[in-house]
Order: sequence, then C-alpha cells, then structure tokens
Amino acid sequence: MDGVFDQATFDELAASAVVVDLPYNCRNTAQVVTQTQLTTGADIGVARAGEGPQVVWEQCPDDEASAKLLDQRLKALRREDVDMADVAVVTLQQRVEDSAAVTSRAYRSGRLASVSGAPVPGTATLVTASDFKGLEAGHVCVVDVDEVDDPVSRARLYVAMTRPRVSLWLGVSPHAWTQIAQRPLSSEASGDR
Repeated sequence: MDGVFDQATFDELAASAVVVDLPYNCRNTAQVVTQTQLTTGADIGVARAGEGPQVVWEQCPDDEASAKLLDQRLKALRREDVDMADVAVVTLQQRVEDSAAVTSRAYRSGRLASVSGAPVPGTATLVTASDFKGLEAGHVCVVDVDEVDDPVSRARLYVAMTRPRVSLWLGVSPHAWTQIAQRPLSSEASGDR
C-alpha cells in the first residue's frame, strides 16, 4: 500500500507457500462487504458476520465540513452508547497530522486522539490506513477520501473499509464522490449507497 514490492522476495515465498482459498469474510457485515466490493473492485469473500447497519456516505466539500460531519457521527455513536474506545477514525492521508479530523471538536477535546497501543477508555483513535492495516474496530469512520481511482488511494480505501466489525461511515470529497458515483452498481446494491 505505501511500501515497495519486491518481486524476488515474493517469488521466493511463493515457491514454498501453501495456497488456501478463504471464501468467507468473518469480520465484515454484508453491507460493508457489498460497499467495499462496489467501491474498490476487491473480492473480499462472502460475508459471514451477518447483517449490519447501512454504510453511510457523506459528501464533505472541505476539511471544515469533514470535521463537522465527523463530530456529528461520533456524537451519534455516543448517543447509541458505543464506547469510543471501540471507534477508529481512519484517515487516508499519509500522516495523521494532515487529516481533517485534527480540526474536529472531538480531537481538540481529547475524545479523539492519535494514540498507539491499547485503546484508551472513552477515546476514539485516529490512525492512518497504513497503521491500521491488519487491525479492526467495532465502528470505523473514514475521512480524507479525496481520490479513489489511483492505486495507492484505492488500496488505502480498501484497508479502511474492511476494518469495521459493525458500522462504517465515510466522509468523501466531491471529486471522490463523483468517481464513486460513476462506478457501475448492481441493481440490488444500488440502494445501499
């Protein structure tokens, strides 16, 4: 995603690797699986985590709007009695410091923090997609979705979208919104967006 691919190393590992087909996605709900597949084109298997809430997409014309909508989302999760320690805000920026999330009220008040290690009770975590790869959270909010067509941006979006166990919210720039809207939708999934 953000590193360097070494073909020789890959070939060496592939020579002694066992290939196993993993057709089932045990982390993500059906809604997250469908939206991830439609948006990124990645085949992430058949959802086995069951049904969940609809994926929420919000258009964010600028960083200020993104921060405001993120604050509203975090407030809504708190009203649903979600422990903020089970919430990850994933930025598609390369560095947390460049994220629109750092201008949010939640970040300024300490309810959202960029921390490493174990979750802090009552505090949502702000993290880059690269740093969150391989991890998960109950609820994921994705910010700084400015581009979805270039390979690095799509890889970061894929990682961010596949981290939630329960709910997924995305704050998307008008440019990325247009790119996503131009993707073909299946008739049964078109109502999810």
